[in-house]
Amino acid sequence: MIDLKKELKDVKYVAILGHIRPDGDCVGSCLGLYNYIVDNYDGIKVDVYLNPIPSCFGILENSNKIVNYIGFDLNDDINEFPKCIQGSYVRKEPYDVVFALDCSDARRLGPAYSVFKNAKKTICIDHHMNTDGFADVDYIIADYSSTCELIYNILDYDKINKSVAECLYTGIVTDTGVFQYDCCKAHTMTAAGMLMEKGIDYSFLIEYTFYEKSFKQQK
Repeated sequence: MIDLKKELKDVKYVAILGHIRPDGDCVGSCLGLYNYIVDNYDGIKVDVYLNPIPSCFGILENSNKIVNYIGFDLNDDINEFPKCIQGSYVRKEPYDVVFALDCSDARRLGPAYSVFKNAKKTICIDHHMNTDGFADVDYIIADYSSTCELIYNILDYDKINKSVAECLYTGIVTDTGVFQYDCCKAHTMTAAGMLMEKGIDYSFLIEYTFYEKSFKQQK
């Protein structure tokens, strides 16, 4: 288990990365952690770097704060990474901590790998079976439904607000097929239920981020 409070002690700059071609668990975990840190840790500057996300996840709070990059190939050179950014912002100095979320292999970070490689400290949080761990700190449990469920585990429940809950619930829903897949365990349902207690519109999240997305993919 990661002690998030300890990992963020005296930290000023944090980056959050996910895998290329982000899905609901990737987007949900990245934005869930982003919203939690922004809401609870004054003085920490947080950046999220992802490929452009599916439009259905644009309903999640601060999705507009994601720094989008193009391309899928690993990039070793931090000086080359700005060329991949769709916009003008990229921090060129090393981050104090970089989180790699829902990513089974460093190469799945794509061009953002350069941000990861240059960090002062790296943390990987993932639930895939084939993840060996590639960070300074690895929190990998293959028995869990999603990275969002693992993120839920490391947060202080009393400090989880509605926007964080919406992000994490979305990731759990999409990676479990609305609680139908074998990866859904009793602890998954417990986490989902606790997130529902935060006042989220869970029916809307399920309909908009899972069923509508699935329908559009079939057209």
